[in-house]
Amino acid sequence: MEALPHGSLGGSFRMTEQGETISQKYSHLGSATYQVETLTASVSAATAKHRHASKPADPCREILDRLAGWSIEPTAACCMHRTSSPSTASYAN
Repeated sequence: MEALPHGSLGGSFRMTEQGETISQKYSHLGSATYQVETLTASVSAATAKHRHASKPADPCREILDRLAGWSIEPTAACCMHRTSSPSTASYAN
């Protein structure tokens, strides 16, 4: 639950279990109750955190913005060397 992106839990939740773990987790009333309560608490806590906490700052945002800027420069330079209309699509060397 902690690894989910911020805002991805909004109250609805759907999960799957491996077939071989179902009998281990849910075959006895005591273990089934424990598993369901643990899952419910985990989903509830994560949902509350996603709904009410502010979005955390992305530590990579500044670097990614800089990389995006660097990748735009060659593309823009290539487009500036275009010598004809889009229909003939020839480029200067």
